[in-house]
Amino acid sequence: MATLTSRSSVAVLATLTGTAFLAGCQRFGQQVGDLIPGGAPAPEEQIAELALLPADVPMFLSITSNPEQYVERAPELFQADLREALDETYAEMIEMTGINFEEDVAAWMGEQLTFAIFSLDVDPDPDLETPGFIVATTTSDPALSSAFVQGAWSEMEADGVVFESSTTDGVTLTVQTDAPTGEGLITAEIDDQFVLFANDMAAVEQALAVYQAGNGISTLDTFQTTLDLANQGDPLLWAYINPSFYADEEFLATLEELEGMPSPVLPPESLATLEAMRSIVVSIGWEDQDVRMQMMIDVDPEQLPLDDVQLAAGELIKELPSTALMVITSSGIGSSWEQSLASAQEMDPEFEEILNDIRAEVLAETGLDLDKDILGWMDGEMGVVVLPDAEATNPFASNMGALIAIETSDRQTAENTFAVLDELATEYGIRVSESGDQTIWGDPFLGQPMVVRAWQDDTVLLTSSPALQAAFGVDPSLVEAGPLQAVYEGLPGNNAGYFMINLAGVIATAEELVPPAMLATADIDEETLAMLRSLGGLGISAYEADDTHIGLDILLTTQAPAAPAE
Repeated sequence: MATLTSRSSVAVLATLTGTAFLAGCQRFGQQVGDLIPGGAPAPEEQIAELALLPADVPMFLSITSNPEQYVERAPELFQADLREALDETYAEMIEMTGINFEEDVAAWMGEQLTFAIFSLDVDPDPDLETPGFIVATTTSDPALSSAFVQGAWSEMEADGVVFESSTTDGVTLTVQTDAPTGEGLITAEIDDQFVLFANDMAAVEQALAVYQAGNGISTLDTFQTTLDLANQGDPLLWAYINPSFYADEEFLATLEELEGMPSPVLPPESLATLEAMRSIVVSIGWEDQDVRMQMMIDVDPEQLPLDDVQLAAGELIKELPSTALMVITSSGIGSSWEQSLASAQEMDPEFEEILNDIRAEVLAETGLDLDKDILGWMDGEMGVVVLPDAEATNPFASNMGALIAIETSDRQTAENTFAVLDELATEYGIRVSESGDQTIWGDPFLGQPMVVRAWQDDTVLLTSSPALQAAFGVDPSLVEAGPLQAVYEGLPGNNAGYFMINLAGVIATAEELVPPAMLATADIDEETLAMLRSLGGLGISAYEADDTHIGLDILLTTQAPAAPAE
């Protein structure tokens, strides 16, 4: 091992974490079929370091020590120049720090490397704010890990670092004694099972106490449930946030003292919401060749009941076309509007006065009641779609069009509202005409269609051209074919709506619109094009996981490269 050139605990811990991840990204030899037989282990087994973390730990981040297995699942997403950049960075870190992951660490490090903040500020200097944290991992070979730790201390001693070491009850503790609080390095080798690096003795003592008492965060049923719910697929990393810590007055006061940080201004309602959240867990990882990020929020049902969360019926999306490039669906705007008003009025008592002014202005200009005539009848699902349109007339969106579908249980009120809007449009010079069952608003100068309206049962369709009216309800729908099918199938169905982008369609459309000569002169190499063409779709949905958990899923799907033309 080369001589460590820095005495800072922050530098040592950062380089250990960085070299572990960068070195892992360099191994590209494994086959996907050889990875983690039988699927991912349970979170508490995968993140053994949870045994060291107290129940009230503010936050932790746990990342795999073997990231190359994830890279191999979707190699098209990782270009050669990215891998070369990782190689160069890794070599520079070895030269700078003397830590060679492959030679010094890989043989003993466990599956995860976990970073946790125990306190926000451990530095006695009022002008400095240094968080107290630990970096921990398991060891598969205590002799090798001990040789690494003690070797590092010996080399630091040769560089002038002063430290003390002791062994008690299976714990070897080594503490740097010539550095200010928060800047010195501390290591702990625990029961031939864990290796811990830290900058704060209080954090180490707390971690040891938690481990010996067996009352760490993983023993909390609420936390364990949240962790399990976020364990879909095979996570590359986990992140945890304790919301109540960030609602603490002492924490907010400390933030105000940080130089360059804006003073946090959180109304009582926002603080109450944070206090009602018991934990937030985020996981990012792979499912086969797809990438998924999950956020799971555990709430106290007595403080933040989920009964009022409005979920979408999930039927409208089944009528949307497979050619869609972007899709947004949601539950009824009318009821969502009422809930938003109630929340806004609680947060700002003056909001009611502002809203009344807006209502009065809308009524004066249109004769329509904002709540009843414009928003109230939109009580079903709503969908917004961007898709190809051969009849598109918009010069700024060639060959592209839009479709909006709104369900209602009060069609008569909706038709009355549209009749008023048709009259107002005519007064402003818009050409309003009828063609069969379609009402068309035309450009005042050329008469080209701008908005086309028609009804299908109790769903009103607003489109940018007459042709797109036929796109609603056409077979196959996006849930049956196309790149968005995999996105739809991969996201939870009991959600508040979908946000989807057909990345494959967007990229293919862009390639069609860009002249070949221009594409040839663009600075885009074949590997980048292959990466872009490997993308399938992107989807986001928020949902109610159970009576106490709100989930947010983000899914990126990939697709197999197209077969070369014969």
